[in-house]
Amino acid sequence: MPAGLPVERLWMTRIPRTMDLNAPSSLIGVPGPYKVICVLGRPKRLEELGEAQQGNSLIAVPQAGPEPNAAIPIVGMDVDLPTGTVHLDGFVNPQGMLAKIVVPQIQATSFFDAELRAHRATAMILSQLAVRFNIPLEIVRTECHDLRTESARLDLRPPYVIASFPGELCVCVRSDFMFYASLYHEGLRTNSEVYQFLCFYKIIEALRKRRERIAQDLRKRGDAVPSKPREVIPATMEDAIPWLNQLFNMDSAWGQEHFRIIIPREVRGRRFGQVIDRYLRPVRDRIAHAVLDSGELTTLSDDMLHVNQIYHWIGITMSIARAMMRTDFPEAFPG
Repeated sequence: MPAGLPVERLWMTRIPRTMDLNAPSSLIGVPGPYKVICVLGRPKRLEELGEAQQGNSLIAVPQAGPEPNAAIPIVGMDVDLPTGTVHLDGFVNPQGMLAKIVVPQIQATSFFDAELRAHRATAMILSQLAVRFNIPLEIVRTECHDLRTESARLDLRPPYVIASFPGELCVCVRSDFMFYASLYHEGLRTNSEVYQFLCFYKIIEALRKRRERIAQDLRKRGDAVPSKPREVIPATMEDAIPWLNQLFNMDSAWGQEHFRIIIPREVRGRRFGQVIDRYLRPVRDRIAHAVLDSGELTTLSDDMLHVNQIYHWIGITMSIARAMMRTDFPEAFPG
């Protein structure tokens, strides 16, 4: 698969040879029983494939004994949801640490529906453990198995690419650029999709204010105000490939799946301002209302529907933030 962005969330579906590849149900699933596996990971520790496969966390499970068996469930839990009771099994890794939360069977209408129900139940357990022991618990991979058709789907994240240290590093960039660079770096480092979105959106918002301030200062001095840069989202994949490669200093073919995720259909061919005001700002406002408004909490921050909406917009938000930085601080992006 061509290289993509680490903020993307991709899905890979494995189906039996007996199923019709052209049938939509092959990819989205059919009503029936599903099994969902939520693989846990320590923050920023899932760097090796082996650990990513077996899972890990900061929760030791004494019930596993001196010689933990990773193949059998060690603890069991029942979680009551509005849609019914969901049974969860907890599995450990060879070190005896809680590694996977498995829903052995759940009735659902599709892969997404099964994952949604399983994530909601698992999130309730993980949030309680996080509060009780003051530690973060993270689902780093989800596997969903259609027990009737034997199809399976798992989510993937493109890895960060290895970069070569430049022959010449410009350390003479304008001081105000560092405010944006540090926030962009913060967005890359975080494990939280919500915080990541907010970091990239704040860069966009702040750069728009900066442009307004510079234009006002020029008018006050009687100087000519430069015309606004023409900033437009590519409308086709053919246009997107060189745009993304230049934007992220990459040499990738990208492909339809990356194009679909990074540049959603709604924004193709639109100006940056339209995308920001019509699509990104409402997402930012919903996050702000959920976190900053007074009153009782009514939304789970780790609800999968909420997080999936962030995933839908995070690729284009990152791209717009980076494109605006390149326009306003070209000396920081040589080549």
